[in-house]
Amino acid sequence: MASLQHSHESLQELAKELKLVVPERYVQEPQESMFVSKGPLPLPSIPLIDMNDLIKMQESDIEQRNNLRSICHEWGIFQLVNHGVENLLVEKMKKEVVEFFKLPVEEKLRYKLRKGEYEGYGQTIIHSQDQKVDWADRFYMITNPLHRRKSHLLPQLPPIL
Repeated sequence: MASLQHSHESLQELAKELKLVVPERYVQEPQESMFVSKGPLPLPSIPLIDMNDLIKMQESDIEQRNNLRSICHEWGIFQLVNHGVENLLVEKMKKEVVEFFKLPVEEKLRYKLRKGEYEGYGQTIIHSQDQKVDWADRFYMITNPLHRRKSHLLPQLPPIL
């Protein structure tokens, strides 16, 4: 397995150092859009996946498995419905995430990625020198099961997280 690399702790810190050039790792190759609208037609909506269907899915459900694989491969994203998480909790979580990213960079760095780990605040983990990454900071942590939580990420975070 390739070793995990961290170039900067956050893009806000990297941006302070930049003059007029965006580092090559953040420059994405032009891609042709899958959805080119030539008129007032509505664009396709993000696929919906019903958690109840996933739970009921049998190993023999080849068509459903292929459909799920196709959605993941072609879209890279989907909306999960009937997952059992209350809408109020989802909305609170969205609000807390927005508030977290509004914090000053020094505050966010209290939760920075630690060497060799993938949970915390920072940039995408770099696996190779020529890897292209998005110009975005991220925060990732496992909350369940409880024994997998990283204690240094939780003490000062809002209770909702």
